[in-house]
Amino acid sequence: MDPVLDKAVSRRPVLEPILRAFWSVHEASLALARALEDRWRPEFIEVDARRLREGVPVLVGHSLQAAEGALEGAFRGFIPVLGDTFPHLRNDLDRMASLHDGRGVDLASVCRAYLEGDLSGIGRAFRAAGVEPGSVLLVLHETLSAALKSLDRLVGQRLPDADWWRGYCPLCGALPVAAYLAEGADPSSRFLSGGGGQRYLHCAVCGHDWRFPRRMCPACGTEDKDVYVYFQVEGEPAERVDVCGNCGGYLPCIDYREAWEGLPVDLAVVAMLHLDMWACLKGYHPLMWTPWNGVGPCDGPASSRVH
Repeated sequence: MDPVLDKAVSRRPVLEPILRAFWSVHEASLALARALEDRWRPEFIEVDARRLREGVPVLVGHSLQAAEGALEGAFRGFIPVLGDTFPHLRNDLDRMASLHDGRGVDLASVCRAYLEGDLSGIGRAFRAAGVEPGSVLLVLHETLSAALKSLDRLVGQRLPDADWWRGYCPLCGALPVAAYLAEGADPSSRFLSGGGGQRYLHCAVCGHDWRFPRRMCPACGTEDKDVYVYFQVEGEPAERVDVCGNCGGYLPCIDYREAWEGLPVDLAVVAMLHLDMWACLKGYHPLMWTPWNGVGPCDGPASSRVH
């Protein structure tokens, strides 16, 4: 096994089954992303700096029908992976695959609905086939994630970091699933207001990371220090959850300067599920539904997309 995963398991032994399951999913997602890079049409790979300055993510304005090759590859690649990782979902996964193969559902349309937060519309598409809603969301999340991670590999490094200060992803427009702190390269940057390390947001879908002000809520934009606050467990200074009294959203945050070095953000947030559960029990909601924060007591996200 990977030593980074083993270290995470040693710190959170009660979460070992969940950590190992999502580690397998994470590794498969990265492998699929590498394999799907040639499935994207040229128009998706163009970066319009003017649109980005106006707050328009790269994916906005593009039909996902034109990304069918990447989505199909991700869907077909993930069905067996998820079946092996979550055996109790195999019946649902088989039903989804059969429905898709029989053209009973438009993959691009339901993926777009997921990205835009239309979870009710997604449920209607699969309800007649008897597929559980949680299984549908898991498959769509991982399908989109693998496909869009491949797009991020192609264009992510060309996104002008200094011009993007929004709380939603500059690539796909989704909200973040987590934040993390790292050493800041420019001490005079407005992104470092509040002192300490540089804050980055991590997209819940495509995995793109971008800089963001330390004291600002990504969902509603408030900078009121009495409204946007954080809580952490005593003895765990590297882990916290940021909560907003204005919009009710919460966001887990990890300080890589203190701990968890080398652990991917998508696995670090799984290791901090206790903070998700605490925030939900206090009445806050995640900014976006994910397969891991969906295991807690929250009813659902505030939204999955801002733009």
